Formats: sequence, C-alpha cells, structure tokens
Amino acid sequence: MTCFIVNFYVGIILFFQVLSQSLYPILLFATGQDVAIEMKTDWSQFSLSYTCLIMLGIILLMVLPRNTSYIQKVNAFGVVFVCIFLVFILVTGLKQMAITDYVYSEADFKEALSSASTLEGTDGTYTAFVPLFNSQFTPLMGILGGGYYFHNMSLSMLHNAEKPEHNTRNIAIGFFLVFLTYSLIGVLGVYGFTGQAFSEFAPSVNLIKENCLNMFASDDVTATVIRGCILCQLLCVNTLLFGLLRSQILLLHAGLTKGQDAVANESEIKLSRGKNCLLSFLMTLPPIALAIWYPYVGKLGALIAAFSTMFVIFVLPLATFTKAVYVEQCQSPLKVTSADTDDDFEKILGPECDIIKISPRPINSARADKIIFKKLAFDSEDEVEYNESRKLTSWSYKKVALASSLLATYGIAVFVIQLFYLA
Repeated sequence: MTCFIVNFYVGIILFFQVLSQSLYPILLFATGQDVAIEMKTDWSQFSLSYTCLIMLGIILLMVLPRNTSYIQKVNAFGVVFVCIFLVFILVTGLKQMAITDYVYSEADFKEALSSASTLEGTDGTYTAFVPLFNSQFTPLMGILGGGYYFHNMSLSMLHNAEKPEHNTRNIAIGFFLVFLTYSLIGVLGVYGFTGQAFSEFAPSVNLIKENCLNMFASDDVTATVIRGCILCQLLCVNTLLFGLLRSQILLLHAGLTKGQDAVANESEIKLSRGKNCLLSFLMTLPPIALAIWYPYVGKLGALIAAFSTMFVIFVLPLATFTKAVYVEQCQSPLKVTSADTDDDFEKILGPECDIIKISPRPINSARADKIIFKKLAFDSEDEVEYNESRKLTSWSYKKVALASSLLATYGIAVFVIQLFYLA
C-alpha cells in the first residue's frame, strides 16, 4: 500500500505544476495584462509564484469535503475536454504544415539559412528544422512509461464492468486509443509548434517549451479556452486522486497502529474536519514547493515518471516474487515416502508430526504424482491433495534471485541513462 500511495502521489505533484501553469495565463488574460508568460520564481510582481498560492487555496477548498463523489459528475466531461485539446493540436499541426517547409537534415537547414537573410525564403515559405533522430528522446520514454502505468486506475472500472467478459477487448481498445492520442499529440505537436506561427522560437524543435501552451501569448483567446479546459479536467482528476490517496493514508495508519482488524470496515475510519484539512494541507506542501521553485513540468515529469516506472515495473514485482519463492521453498514440507514411515522415523520426529506421503506412479499410468498431506489433527484423518504444478516456479530460489537481480539492474541502468540525458 505504501508503494501505491507513493506512486500515485506523483500524479498530484505533476497535476499541481500543470494546473498552476494553466491558471497563470488565464489570470493574465482576465486582468488584461499583455505580458510575457515566464515560468520562474518571482515575488516582486504578480507571477507564477503567487498563482501557485492561489491554486493551493482552490485545491484545499475542493478536497476539504470528505465525500468527493460530486466531482465524479463533473469529471464525466473529461472526455469532452480531451477531445477539444486533440482537435486543437490537430488543427494547429495541419495548419502549420500547410505553410511551413520542413527539412530533416541540419545541412539542408543551414543551406536554407545561408540563402536567405531570414528563415523565410524568397517565395515566402518558412523553413523549419525537425531532426528525425535525437538523443534527447529518453526523457519522453519516462513520461510515456508513467502515462501507461497510471492507467492502472482503470482496474476499478473493469472490476465493476457490466459485462466483464468483454474486459480483454475493452482493455485492448483503451490502450490503442491511448497510443493514438500520444502519437497524434507527439507528431502533430512537433510539426505544429515548429511552424511559421512560432518563428520567434526558431530555429528547431529543441526550443519547443515543456508546456507548449506557454508558446501562445496570454491574450490569445483560443489558447485561453484550451487552458480553461485543461484546468477544469485536471482539477476534477486531482480532487478524485487526492481523496483516494487520503483514504489510503488513513487505512495504512490504522493498519499499522491498530492492526489489520481495524481496517475491516473502511467507513469507520474518519478524521475530524480540522485533522482532515491539516492532512490535506500537508499533502500539498511538496507539490507547491516544486511548482514555485522548480517550475519545469517536462523535466520533473520525465524524472519522477521514470523513477516510478522503474520501481513499479522492475524492482517491486521482482522483489515480491523472489520473496514469495523464498518463503514457499523454506516452508515446503518434508517429503517422505510411505516406506519410511516406520516406528523409528516416528521416534525421531514424533507421532504428531506432518508426514507427507508420496504415492508412487503405477507403471504405464499417465496420472501425475500427487503429494498427499495429512492434517495435524487429533480427531480428523482428512487428507488434502496438492499438485506439484501449483508451485510458483520450478527454479530454485538462487536462480530466481539471480535472474531478478539482472532484470532489476537493467531497469535501474535505463533510469540512470535517463538521468544522464536530463542533466
């Protein structure tokens, strides 16, 4: 449960970054301030830093009620907001592709620069450089892995599905749509935000901002509408995620302090309104600190998502499986054939010991050997059959530990490579 809490807390950290960076231009638009959108710490004037404090108040007001079911009705429009953002990226990409001449070689781009005083050629076509291969793709892999991992939240929907027999098909369709969404935003975003409309950010794709909406002016109406959609969507998701993590923290605390029996009824685990507000405030401190003093949502998202993906995909499952194999092999009963259960054997182990009888396989019989366990009971002679195929693995614990160590080392190495490119 601790791992669950830590990994989903990553979402709250990233959501706070995007929420603050979306609200700041909206406030500039509402107050009529036509100033440059700068994502940096500045207390001398109204800036992103003060916007983070405003966002802190909004989030605390939304998560104050213990029951956040009312948010689910608003969150039902999340698909609409996502579709609006997709259409925006699609239109921007296609529009810029129509008026921009893209080159994929640095030599061709330098030649275009040398033949004209500006990036606009003699025929009025703007030239942009889009490298097809770049060593900076590794941070995107962290975000991609984290994005796919966070879709584990859909498991509760599958559990309550009206037709569970269609779950496999629905999962396949869902992940294909996720792939399509990432592909459309990635490809058309690159072509769109290196086009002629963003010539001040020339010369190449390397200067696309981490939050692409910050490349629009604060008085741009279309960008403001898109920012509003993202703000509403993430506020709802953040509130639901906040309520989920808060309940999990209370369950973990109750289980550690009062035992497992204390968490049998989750409805009885509640906090007073004051303690609930205090817990919510403490949960928002790390996100607001990062949003103020490290407002780089792209780098932060790549770093945290890469770490979470490494930990949850490579380290945690391998460690859990290795421990399960170790416990299973340490607790495996002593195997003794029926021929060995004589009086001398019972004198050594005692008459009430666990005796495991292995029934020999008859000649020309296809039936697998079965291990029969005799229960330790004074008034019962019941026997339970156990099949060898139910074991976790046929490998020994040492082999499992070695293979798990190699796979975990591979995952950690990939994470370290991503850190190198993020530096």
